[in-house]
Amino acid sequence: LFHPPATLLTRPSPLIPKAKIGDTTRVGLHFSVNGQVKQRGESSAMIFPVPDLIAFVSSIMKLEEGDVILTGTPQGVGKIVAGDKFEAKLTYPGVDGEVLDKYEFDVVDRQGSAYEFKG
Repeated sequence: LFHPPATLLTRPSPLIPKAKIGDTTRVGLHFSVNGQVKQRGESSAMIFPVPDLIAFVSSIMKLEEGDVILTGTPQGVGKIVAGDKFEAKLTYPGVDGEVLDKYEFDVVDRQGSAYEFKG
């Protein structure tokens, strides 16, 4: 996923029912900036399977509805700046499957942020 230097990434997201994803290795992940695809792949490329990640984190802390587990990023990560248009979506089955959720926003500078992208 992109690491925005000064961007607020918040919005309510619908819960995707477990029944919508029969095989957690076939979830498509898409990230675009200004209409240009930066990352496109499937959860099968992850080092650890999704159920194992959930089990591990659950052994350390209680997971609640709306929690997000961040695991790193595949090739294609890059800087986004104010004025960019960011889009992320999840599809199933695979990268050409049905869109389960889509998230779009205009990147804006966040006042007072000390984060600096060093990539």
